[in-house]
Amino acid sequence: MSGNLKHLSETIRTREELVFFLEKIAEKKSGPEKEEVSRLEKELRALPEIKLDIAFSPKDNFLNTISQWLQRELGQRTILDITVNPKVVAGAIIEYQGIWRDFSLAKKIDQLFSEKLTHS
Repeated sequence: MSGNLKHLSETIRTREELVFFLEKIAEKKSGPEKEEVSRLEKELRALPEIKLDIAFSPKDNFLNTISQWLQRELGQRTILDITVNPKVVAGAIIEYQGIWRDFSLAKKIDQLFSEKLTHS
């Protein structure tokens, strides 16, 4: 990855930040280049978003694997909105199209403690 793209991949973390960046590029362009940037922005806004809470800061290979799997399973590209949340412990908390699921070990541990307290 070139230096500029690597810097962008480390600083742009949300769809909103990327759209803002594309808008700034479009301001400096004209004609077909401006139209292409506008087209990319519209495509980006139309992609579904998946929110993912995980306990670690993901590396590029993890992001690539997850993105490819989601594209295969959903049949389309998606935007990953990743939050690093140490309370997740293991697994992930996922939100997609307003549906929220907790697949973390922390949830299972909480359930075990709740069951123990209820049966004590």
